Amino acid sequence: MTSWGTLREKCCVSPLSRVILLKMALADVRGLDELYALIGNGVDESDDDRRHLVELLQREGLIRKCGRCSRCKGNCKLGKDGHFKGGYCSYCTRCRRKRCLTTGSFFENTHLSFQKIIKLLFFWALHVSVRASVLATLVSRQSVVQYFSFFRDLCSWKLVEEADRWVLLSLFY
Repeated sequence: MTSWGTLREKCCVSPLSRVILLKMALADVRGLDELYALIGNGVDESDDDRRHLVELLQREGLIRKCGRCSRCKGNCKLGKDGHFKGGYCSYCTRCRRKRCLTTGSFFENTHLSFQKIIKLLFFWALHVSVRASVLATLVSRQSVVQYFSFFRDLCSWKLVEEADRWVLLSLFY
């Protein structure tokens, strides 16, 4: 069986392993090696790695997809632009309008990179300590505490929002 670290190395060489990673979702991640294989480790990243992460976040519904331009109804595509978070934007091929992919999303007002936020979310879900998360991400202790609190609040809000659904499910079982 291939380890995910090995798969990450093959990813640069083999198109087949690149396809395997592209089809993998965040929900499939079971360890830190798999997470780094999916989103990168933050060292010596290429434009392809950053684009892959943006496309992954779009597939997961965490940032907006390109779709159609709201102004001219033309087709939009993923455009490379360093002025936007993650280095990419939605670019209209007809009117050349650029739109931010993070508008209206969890990432809209964040100052950390996509990678660091996903890593913090992963660490929070695994109950990794604040101290260890600070060391692993090089994010300040105050920011890690704020993100962990935000993740907790977000999950609480979602549970309350869907409480009626859980009540209905429990009635049938």
